[in-house]
Formats: sequence, structure tokens, C-alpha cells
Amino acid sequence: MNSRIFSVLSAVAIALIATAPLSRAVTYSPSQFNAALKTTVGTKTGSAAYNAAANLFKKALGDKANKKNVVKYATSLVKFFKSTKVLKPQLAGKSRSTFVKALCDGYFKGLAYNPQDSKFAQALSKLSGSLPVSQQTQAIAQLIASPALAFNTKKGGSSADINFLNQTIYTAAKTTPPPPVS
Repeated sequence: MNSRIFSVLSAVAIALIATAPLSRAVTYSPSQFNAALKTTVGTKTGSAAYNAAANLFKKALGDKANKKNVVKYATSLVKFFKSTKVLKPQLAGKSRSTFVKALCDGYFKGLAYNPQDSKFAQALSKLSGSLPVSQQTQAIAQLIASPALAFNTKKGGSSADINFLNQTIYTAAKTTPPPPVS
């Protein structure tokens, strides 16, 4: 009798362990993402805060159901870090660079690479814009663009994709884009 109970319990335990990775995918509404962002960042400051937020952003975008909210999530990230004063102004560019990397890694997980996708481009623009005036320089725009350009190279993107990414980022960052790549 006891051996049957143990075998049933072990079968249930194996079934739970086997389905555990499926339960990790979380669909966030924009308000749930904001709550998760506040919880994830918590009392962290500086690079620890924006790295934690970028990991949450990437994880949220990894689920296909969340990709439709990518622009809202990007807007939430920008607003959160502007309103909470968790970051010093000189870290704004570095944090945006980390968010762009998370955007590229998360958004194109399970999707074909297309940097001219409208939702991706809008989110990229949101993450690249609204920098403090002291951070609206070509060097900061280049810092923000570098993860997107590296991802483009890794995925075999064209020179037209490079020009599109540069134009989107530099325009949002209110700086002059580099000359087009031919």
C-alpha cells in the first residue's frame, strides 16, 4: 500500500518538475509590468538598478504574448528611471544602452530579425529619446546604438538596416546621425 502511494507521489513530482519551465513564461499587462519593475528594482541604485530592470524587460519580451506591449514597456522603463531618481544623470546613456541590448535580445527571441518592425522601431525610439540635455551628445547616441548595431551584425543585417537603426536612435537622441553606410 505504501509503495503505491510513494509511486503516485513520485509520478506527481516528476510531472511537476517536467512542466516547471513552462510556468516561467509570464504574461504581463502594462500595469503588471510596472509593478514588477518596482519590485525588481526595489532599493537598488545605479548600475544594479538598470541591470535588474533590463533583465526583467528581456524576460518579459521573451514571451510572445508580451511583444505587443513592447512600446508600453519601454515607456515604463524610461518614466520609471526619470521619476525615481535611482540613476545619476551621467548614467542615463549607459542604462539606455543596456535597455536597447535587452530589447534586441528579448524582442527577436522567437521572431525573425527585422529591425524595421514598427513596434521594435517605436520602442527603440522611446529608449533612445528623452535623455537629459547633458546626455544629448553624439558619443551617448553612439553608446546607445552600439548594442543594436552589434545585434544587427550578429543576425546578418544589411547596410540599410544599419542606416535605419542609426537614423532612429540618433533622431530620438536629438543628435546628428553619422553618414549613411553604403
